[in-house]
Amino acid sequence: MEKKTPSIGLVSSTYGLAWLGFTLLTSMNTTYYIYFLTEVVKFTPAAMGALLSGVRLIGLISSLVVGIVIEKTNFRWGKYRSWLLFAAPGASIFYALMFTNPNLSPTMKMVYLAFVYVMMQNFLNLLSASSMSFIPIIGQSPTARVLLSSRRAQFMTGGRIFFSIISMPVILFFNRGVEANAFGYFAVTALFGLVCIGGHLMFFNMTKEYDKPQPKGTASGPTLSLKDMLEQLTKNPPLLLLIVSNSAMMTAFMTMTALAAYYFSYVVNNIVMIATYMTVISVTQLLGALATPNICCKIDKRSAYIFGLLMVSTGHLLAWAFAKTALLFIIINGIGYFGYAIATSTLGAMFSDTCDYAEWKTGKSARGLIMSMSGIPPNIGIFLSSLVLSLGFTAIDFVAGMESTPALVSGINVLINLVPSGLMLIGAVAIFFYSLTNTRVQQLQQECAARQAAATKA
Repeated sequence: MEKKTPSIGLVSSTYGLAWLGFTLLTSMNTTYYIYFLTEVVKFTPAAMGALLSGVRLIGLISSLVVGIVIEKTNFRWGKYRSWLLFAAPGASIFYALMFTNPNLSPTMKMVYLAFVYVMMQNFLNLLSASSMSFIPIIGQSPTARVLLSSRRAQFMTGGRIFFSIISMPVILFFNRGVEANAFGYFAVTALFGLVCIGGHLMFFNMTKEYDKPQPKGTASGPTLSLKDMLEQLTKNPPLLLLIVSNSAMMTAFMTMTALAAYYFSYVVNNIVMIATYMTVISVTQLLGALATPNICCKIDKRSAYIFGLLMVSTGHLLAWAFAKTALLFIIINGIGYFGYAIATSTLGAMFSDTCDYAEWKTGKSARGLIMSMSGIPPNIGIFLSSLVLSLGFTAIDFVAGMESTPALVSGINVLINLVPSGLMLIGAVAIFFYSLTNTRVQQLQQECAARQAAATKA
């Protein structure tokens, strides 16, 4: 008896749960890792910048390679499902090791942390690329793709809320009230890793009927040539525009989250308030993610994405100009990040649409390769945000543990508000040239289906 395929609602919820665990891990990196390196490991801003710039550049290269690796493999559990089994545990282990401070010389400690970070990125890129590949596989219509993409964003935002509420209190609990101690960061990351592994195992079990091993020689199978793969990317202007836009968006978000600990330490003089701030912007993002499916019923997802980024950009600009207290900073940016959720909720569906464009343009399908490109913007964001912070800290003469001064407060305010505002604006402008509306995507799908039908008859 043939197994019944799980409903799209159940699959999308399990998909979201996997991304919740993913978000808990990555939030430790984007929120605390730069702070961990300067305040716990005691790296200088220059040393921190050198380390992160190097390893994150390698991570960017890795994100370009993983799509090829996935397209060239065809394991017994499915082309994409198989990687969930390997990559989730690997990413979780190396994420926890990132938050260790071994008793080594400064040079050897940098080598150790660089190795751990690179290994983490390799596994994380494989996990992200294989997971994102399921959106065009499961979602065959624009509505289904928006559902999967928004459910992913909803659970990711829920993960950020949970993270915002418990991360710092639990870190302080394990550290017995001391911020600058490695064990608390390690313990919390290890616990989040277990959640990540469990969520991806559940999604693995849910998607057996969607991803079965493919016969050799199929267009999207392991015989797709490197030339074919290159054409999938170079002949896909919508994909390239989306990468540019999302890279600007991710750089802005990661700059903001990395600076939050410094803002509340040196501007507000109360690090514990970071929990309130991250919780507020996470709650407004959850509301935005919940609203997105209804918004996309009224306007095209491309327009919704642009509106979302403009909303965040405006929020940061207003916070820079008028947020003279922590409360105003939290309220203004909290409202602005409602728009960020709208953009992230449509992102997976928009990347999926570029798969249809590539198949229409080249006559061949390589979903894994194209969806792996969605891993490039986060890596660009991580790489560029570390450069922004390193250069920014140098420009404002920041030294870990220094006394707060008006110049320092002004400098951090510029870095956490004006820089993200400008980057979000760049992201919105890029998508003005993105041509894949819902109507256009449906036309491409119909033409591809007609070609396949004609080829089958022939």
